[in-house]
Amino acid sequence: MFDLNIVLIEGIVTVSLVLEETDDGLTFTRFPIRNNECGEIQVVVWSNLAESAKKYAKVGDRIRIRGRLEKGGKEIVAQSIDYLPKSDLWRIKPDEKTDL
Repeated sequence: MFDLNIVLIEGIVTVSLVLEETDDGLTFTRFPIRNNECGEIQVVVWSNLAESAKKYAKVGDRIRIRGRLEKGGKEIVAQSIDYLPKSDLWRIKPDEKTDL
């Protein structure tokens, strides 16, 4: 029997995304998001989704990640990303605290 491993989390992008490539030619990006309940969480995004994330996710943007936990619960591998509406309430600078 398999354990369920599904994550749905919203957070704020805290760095500019950079695309990288594995030795096998797979594109990916790894970046942190900040969530009020969990603090900073690492997200990994692969292939076409990584290219879309690089194009649309900017520092201070609020996004919703659907994915699974990896590395002992310290990293989320994204399966989808929703880009949430921009609102002044959620726009922060990367070094600001998010005690909202």
